[in-house]
Amino acid sequence: MGRRGRNRDKRDLVLAQIEEADPALYQELVELRGSNPNAYRRRIRKLGETYVIRSPQKLMANRSAMWHASDRTDFDVLDEHFQIIRAAVKRGYFDERLDELAAHEKQGRDRPVIYQIVQERREWLEYAASPKPAMPPAGGNWVRAKEPSD
Repeated sequence: MGRRGRNRDKRDLVLAQIEEADPALYQELVELRGSNPNAYRRRIRKLGETYVIRSPQKLMANRSAMWHASDRTDFDVLDEHFQIIRAAVKRGYFDERLDELAAHEKQGRDRPVIYQIVQERREWLEYAASPKPAMPPAGGNWVRAKEPSD
């Protein structure tokens, strides 16, 4: 099976939110989907900044986002699309400056999806810093712990 339809449920979720909030915009998107699919994808990706969903990068993938984020370590990255910002945060360029990144976003466009990306990165950093339980010895049933001899 190919890539077609893999993230259709994410698009349907956003389209349902748009249909509920703004029926005229929904009709425009339905017409655009039939006439110009690339413009439809761009528009849906842009609307993903406004309508918050889980894993917004799966909405309509910007496949060049990782390349565009490869050297973005300054706060000018906030002028870019949210998928480029997500790639820069995921690479760890802003790990020590997550609070500053959120403050700059609040002064600028104030997009909810950026706060979601920052919060997910904070949660991941906390998980990575937490102590992990020791793993049992490898070998399954064949390896048994030796009993202390009396």
